[in-house]
Amino acid sequence: MHTTSLLFGTTVLAVALGLENHRRRTENSLDLTRSEPFPPESSREHRPPGNRFTELDKVYVEKRRLGRCWTNGLIALIGLLALIAGGVGKGHSWLILWSLIPLLLSVIVALAMMDAWRTHTYLLRKIPELQTSSLGSERHPSLDTVANSETNGPDAVNRS
Repeated sequence: MHTTSLLFGTTVLAVALGLENHRRRTENSLDLTRSEPFPPESSREHRPPGNRFTELDKVYVEKRRLGRCWTNGLIALIGLLALIAGGVGKGHSWLILWSLIPLLLSVIVALAMMDAWRTHTYLLRKIPELQTSSLGSERHPSLDTVANSETNGPDAVNRS
């Protein structure tokens, strides 16, 4: 069981480091200070609708970055706990270390749910901006209903 713990810990730690590396690379490709339009040749970059980052975009990206940083750190901690458990060997310490891992996994699941909710609310708040940038002044009534239900609560849906 020692070898399995060591192998599992090493794999999880490598995955966590890879995720963090990927997060940092994509974070560096986002220039949130940009307020002027993107040049046309940058078609593969992360580009917001309307070619400008709004304050809503900046807040969302910062919260997402922080949440994913915590998640990657917790995954690395799981890998370290498994490595330590493999080094300690079976006994009370081994049992305690392996008992902490499911607890950390449930925290990671909670963070993932918070990230999904944050993305959902961001996209609902972004609908009017997307609609204006793509359709101009024309507004589709069904999109107004969705946007109003988010800002005024679920009971405030226009039923006309």
